[in-house]
Amino acid sequence: MVDQALNFLSSELNVFIGNKDYHYRGLEVAMVSDLVDEKGELTFKKRMNATTTGDFLIITLINVEEEVIGKSQLPYLKHPNQSFDVLNPEVKVNLYMLVTAVSTKAETERYTNALKVLSYAIGFFQYKNVFDRVNSPVLPEGIGKLIVELVSPTFEQQNHIWGGMGAKYMPSVLYKIRLLTYRERMETSGAATVRKIKATINGN
Repeated sequence: MVDQALNFLSSELNVFIGNKDYHYRGLEVAMVSDLVDEKGELTFKKRMNATTTGDFLIITLINVEEEVIGKSQLPYLKHPNQSFDVLNPEVKVNLYMLVTAVSTKAETERYTNALKVLSYAIGFFQYKNVFDRVNSPVLPEGIGKLIVELVSPTFEQQNHIWGGMGAKYMPSVLYKIRLLTYRERMETSGAATVRKIKATINGN
């Protein structure tokens, strides 16, 4: 589900940028990728040939946080017929998505181009920060809604983020994505993994 959420946002961002600037129409500007490999080298370059140049937004997951507000402590899933499935409580998580702008064009335009596409990303998530079935019919199955919030880390936090990735700072913006809900109901042949309980009312 994490991969589906980030790929969906990447696709939506590409459509917006293409409509905003015809120079990028039909191009994959935003892509989901780790930023650097274990050697500290830009990973996304491995996806391209040596002659490819362009401006890109690298979408990277840097943290997963459990949402504890409103968390259910009861291991029950209630059905309309008043029966219950005995399951562990669902887990709700928030994702922290780093959007990094890079350019492989000539030195004279590389930095300003990176800032330009980063501005498009900020503009997009200001324009549309809530994604649901009404405004985004292609939202992946199992995801009811995504809410994208801008996060402003301190200089110290920013230093920890980039140091943890083993990379030097590049123009970027951090977003918190709420909310993915996990409740697995895996069944195996020969044995039921869910036990049914029938609720009674007034002793009936």
